[in-house]
Amino acid sequence: VAVGVLVMLAGSPVWDGRNTGLADHPALKRDPAQLAVASRLSRAARADDLVLAPEGLASTLGMLDGGLTAVAPRMLYTRALPATPETLPVEWEMMAPIANTGLTPDLREDAVERALRDLGVDIACVRERGGPRPPAGGARRERLLARAGFEPLLRARGFWCGSVRDGA
Repeated sequence: VAVGVLVMLAGSPVWDGRNTGLADHPALKRDPAQLAVASRLSRAARADDLVLAPEGLASTLGMLDGGLTAVAPRMLYTRALPATPETLPVEWEMMAPIANTGLTPDLREDAVERALRDLGVDIACVRERGGPRPPAGGARRERLLARAGFEPLLRARGFWCGSVRDGA
């Protein structure tokens, strides 16, 4: 009982954090920027699209739309896949760093383009250079996605998303 009283007196309520508050209806506890982009993506995407997106956006999108599949929502899930031709583990593991931290010098652009094609990525979302936590190689990454056939789909809240459609 004493520990409980101590926690109540010294602790802070969960609704006192950033982007938090009490809700009088069910609500997703997600970053508002990610929620806005995920909502727009969900409306623009087709059922069964394969989406490459930074970790938080991929998770939010998965909560909103069960018909879409994230390429690499978390490395924990990707590494747990069995090593079969369908999972292409090397390609899957390459996708998370591209979405989350950008292109680094150790990633060869031709290997990234091939991985995007081999996996069948339909939509690729990346953080823009000027967004929060700017990624490495932002301009290089956008050029690479354009070369791989991704055309602009949406740009909002620090994210750029492109789609590749019908044989592009």
